[in-house]
Amino acid sequence: RLLRLSGLVEPIIQQSRDDVCQFCLGRGSLRVETYFSVEEMNRQFIVEYPECKDDIDQVQWKMFWQSTQKYSTICMECLQKRAKEKYEGIIDDDRSSDDADSLGDLVTSELDSVKSTILSTWYSQARASLNG
Repeated sequence: RLLRLSGLVEPIIQQSRDDVCQFCLGRGSLRVETYFSVEEMNRQFIVEYPECKDDIDQVQWKMFWQSTQKYSTICMECLQKRAKEKYEGIIDDDRSSDDADSLGDLVTSELDSVKSTILSTWYSQARASLNG
């Protein structure tokens, strides 16, 4: 369900990309980040539209997504800088026993975000080539 929902809104996400990074105004290697994950949006969608729990109303989902979701455009340099700052914050916390777990969570969350973007793009391109 989440993969299908993600595929439905991927074009909307890509259309929301600005021409510059919102943090440094750079123009290279830009990507769009959503403030809410597809999973969070799905939970809220089901709360607001319980009749869509089993079946996906594509039009209603897209309208809900557009009215609720917020985006930011970020370049890879700023993304790396943010990850480094998070990492340094973890080290500075002086939680030696938790450092490895926190670092693993940080890396996993950043990789999950990138992986989700790649999969959504791949899914959209595959569907487009099938409908070709």
